[in-house]
Amino acid sequence: MTRTCLPRPEFITAWRHYSAVVDPCDLGVEPTISLYPPVAAGDDILKRIDDSMAYRKKG
Repeated sequence: MTRTCLPRPEFITAWRHYSAVVDPCDLGVEPTISLYPPVAAGDDILKRIDDSMAYRKKG
């Protein structure tokens, strides 16, 4: 078996933590002034990727 057909460890690790919650309040931001709601880490990453690739969808 070659290395190219093995799954990348960083992808497996990231997938395991897909549902981890990212909450600005955990970083000391007061809930009353927080600009962003808590979100699943994987959803946030996928949204950022979609946003960064939006220029390809235009046309």
